[in-house]
Amino acid sequence: MVGFLPSCTEDDTVKERTYDLSFGFESLTELQHRKQSFVAGDSVSLLAWKKNAEIVDLSGLVINNIRWGYNGGEWLPAEELNVETAEGAESIVALYPHLNGDYDLEYLKSVPLNRETDLLYARVSADNGLPTEKIRLKSVFAALAVSFDGDVAPTVGSFTLEMYDQAFLNVLTGEVRTEDVREKVTLEKSTKVKSLFAAQIVPQTLLSGTTFMVSGISYTYDGEDVAVDSGEVLLLNFKVIPGETEDKGIVTVLDKEDFDIKDFDDNGTVEGELD
Repeated sequence: MVGFLPSCTEDDTVKERTYDLSFGFESLTELQHRKQSFVAGDSVSLLAWKKNAEIVDLSGLVINNIRWGYNGGEWLPAEELNVETAEGAESIVALYPHLNGDYDLEYLKSVPLNRETDLLYARVSADNGLPTEKIRLKSVFAALAVSFDGDVAPTVGSFTLEMYDQAFLNVLTGEVRTEDVREKVTLEKSTKVKSLFAAQIVPQTLLSGTTFMVSGISYTYDGEDVAVDSGEVLLLNFKVIPGETEDKGIVTVLDKEDFDIKDFDDNGTVEGELD
């Protein structure tokens, strides 16, 4: 907890203002999301601006990248917050990991996403100043999990599909923009859930016509376009249909659900209801 001393009141008494701010998040998926909880040494960037403010440069931020660090027991800011400035804040953004080094407004609008690195984000509103509560962040990424109907699961430990793999986060709005180039993304076989393959992906729409390479055979996805947003895990149960030639075929969706990896037991069966 951090204390601040505002100016004296008319009766010359001094009232202490405190910000008891902390951060938490829920793992995207136990299969692919690499971070399970905050640990000592982690730090979060805090940015804030006034309601409906037009931000044309970094001076438009009333709080510009104050680092909040976790010591294993509590969260503390790296520098003193000005009470009057914080009270003017309405739109608040928290970003993990902390923004290091030099950056400008254009960078904040296009922070590159890297599937090998966790990126957690939250944008909250406050009536007047910083909230005295826990801010819950969620992953900027999504996750795609695939199971196969019957005895057609790949015999190898992974397979690939063509998806957007390069994307950028606008820190001010929370929007994710994908690049136009589609690349091969690998879904790895789960060591925890039988016959399930999964990967952390950038938020996007799985397009009809997407090409899969499964055990050396090319398949075409013939289902509807399916959007996967930040923080979501999408399960697709595929049925494989042989093609006219041995090296081609079709995959179609039997069903699709948003789900929590924790709903699955070690045998790959579902415990409880899917969302």
